[in-house]
Amino acid sequence: MHLKNAFTLIELLVVIAIIAILAAILFPVFSQAKAAAKSAACLSNTKQIGIAVQMYLADNDDRMFFRSSTRLGSSRSGIIVPTSDPNANLMKWWNQLIPYVQSSDVFHCPADRMPSGTTDTMLQVDRRGTKTIPLSYVANYSAEDLTSSDVDRVSDVILIGEKWNKASGDSNSGETWLEFTDGDGKEDPSNPGHMLKFADRHQNAMNATYFDGHSHRVKPTQIWASTWLSGCVLAHRFPIANDCDLSFAGCTKTTADNLCNKWANLVPYPDN
Repeated sequence: MHLKNAFTLIELLVVIAIIAILAAILFPVFSQAKAAAKSAACLSNTKQIGIAVQMYLADNDDRMFFRSSTRLGSSRSGIIVPTSDPNANLMKWWNQLIPYVQSSDVFHCPADRMPSGTTDTMLQVDRRGTKTIPLSYVANYSAEDLTSSDVDRVSDVILIGEKWNKASGDSNSGETWLEFTDGDGKEDPSNPGHMLKFADRHQNAMNATYFDGHSHRVKPTQIWASTWLSGCVLAHRFPIANDCDLSFAGCTKTTADNLCNKWANLVPYPDN
């Protein structure tokens, strides 16, 4: 009579324990690799947006796109686009860039997980006015309607950055322009070390497109310490009532939420 070889209960438990240990070691590695791939894809998006920006500038006398507004004083350009205007949707900054990109997919970061059930509130209008664009990126208000000659350090001014999409009805969901002079880039009180509305979802860093068209990652601490990265130097030099610091007599952004106010009355203005 021949006995069949078989695992004992102890041997089986040892094998299960080894598999569990290997899984515990490997799963975080796989997760980090997946996050790195998404970050790389997002950075590629911002690079494509940067190329589109440079082509747009070449076609528009080197002047950056403007903030389409329905009321006077809401943009540096002073251009008013009534909602009744049939071309109003064409004036959205991403739609101004659409002719220069291969697909509107470049406006969505793979790491941006939009909350389920909120599709209609999260999507932005395309050139036809239909909500089809999952916009993960926002434009920096302080760079609006400026030219390269207005900006001494074009490689240090963030033009396009990432935004949080937190929940249905959250004010971040529909954001398309963000202002450091309005507290959008300040530290999130409920999540210290992170920005309130600009999204630093890639290992506490944000992929950003700069005024000169290049892209790279930037951390909140770098932005908070720099008059250039924040755009505060531009709000200081080219102020309007709702994008300015306290050095501008007509400024309406007088609260502590205005990141730029901490540098407002320093003479000379810091060039960091």
